[in-house]
Amino acid sequence: MNLKGMIVSIVTAMLVMTMFASSAMAITVDGRIDPLDEWNSWKLADDEDSLWNNGYDLRAVWQHYDASEDKLYFRYDIDGIAGDSDGTQGPNLPGFPNDQYGVGDHEQYLIGIDADNNPATGVDITLPDVTYPGFELLVDFHDNTPKVYWYDENGDPATAPVTGFVAEAKIATTEPYTHVVEFSINKVSGFMDHRLYSLYGYAGSSMEGYPEDPLLEPFEVIEFDFDFKGICCYNMEFNGTMSFGSIVNHTWDFGDGDSEYIVGPPGVVTHQYTRGGLPKFTVTLSGYNARGQYAEVSKEVYVDKGPTAKATVVPTKVEVNNPTSVKFDGSASHADPSGDPMRTITYKWEFDDGYPDQSTAVVTRSVTLGPSETLSATLTVNDSHCEDDVTVYVTTKPPQEVPLLTLPGMFALIGMLCIVGAGRILTKGRRS
Repeated sequence: MNLKGMIVSIVTAMLVMTMFASSAMAITVDGRIDPLDEWNSWKLADDEDSLWNNGYDLRAVWQHYDASEDKLYFRYDIDGIAGDSDGTQGPNLPGFPNDQYGVGDHEQYLIGIDADNNPATGVDITLPDVTYPGFELLVDFHDNTPKVYWYDENGDPATAPVTGFVAEAKIATTEPYTHVVEFSINKVSGFMDHRLYSLYGYAGSSMEGYPEDPLLEPFEVIEFDFDFKGICCYNMEFNGTMSFGSIVNHTWDFGDGDSEYIVGPPGVVTHQYTRGGLPKFTVTLSGYNARGQYAEVSKEVYVDKGPTAKATVVPTKVEVNNPTSVKFDGSASHADPSGDPMRTITYKWEFDDGYPDQSTAVVTRSVTLGPSETLSATLTVNDSHCEDDVTVYVTTKPPQEVPLLTLPGMFALIGMLCIVGAGRILTKGRRS
């Protein structure tokens, strides 16, 4: 690939990554369910009384608070196509002759919030059959426009308490329709606690004089968290906390196929893993409050795999009955490089000949071995969390074999024979 092609490929990949990253960062209020910015597990309630195929029945309500934006998001799941966006002049099926295109009077969606859970303050929502008291905030969405009403503690219309307090609401008006209505409210922390309030949800036809499908629910959002630490080899301690809400039960999923169900609020639990190192474990703490509302939090947990013991010995063989200086070296041992960077290791050398144990990485000592004897030395390293060991050996050299005749000896013998032979020849010559 040439340089131009590489640059084009890199730029294209960066653009794709940017698109995915930006899409996944926040909810887009567009009346659609985009897989890249979805609502995860933020459902607050299902409407068990929803009458399917009977107008815009409210099937479920979702909430998500984005702390970085100080924005509260709501989503209504509708049984049918919200806002008559298919142009059939009917909310779900033909047969509503007075129904109008778009979000008209027959397609009204309402969010009422009792911010202090006190029906004595705020304004009452009065309908022909029932009155819902005590709402400080109303978001009314019809005629394709969200309208916001804020009421003071006496129930009188009041100016929005925070500059920039607006609401956004959208219904999908082109295919694909996803049967949802989405809302957002800005600057939420200035006038309410997003974790605890009562919600009145309404999806129906105001011209019919009654709410087609109201839902009234007190919400107490659970906020879980947990931290963790290693307490011994592969054994982890998890400490679950709850910064807000009450809890009936909770479950720990330790990410290795094991889980633990506990009645009551979260606290300290321990779990023994069978391995450490990579890949990490995804640990999830989840639970329900008394109203059946669910929350969860997940974290990637690295289990320290412990230290690695490495040892060498030089020399590995010694002469029989000859005292020899031998070096036992464990300095290549180390703690888990991906674990806690503050962990240090300790050393323990044990010798099977009665030599005192040593606590240094390197030990140099004199070794004397008799015939066929072997010395074993075991190094154990410990990082206060886990330990590992390795054993090295020192043996004796085999006795040297004395050859019957070496090559130099053979030449020497031949030389001697030649000298002796020559002497004899000379002697015999003198005698003759």
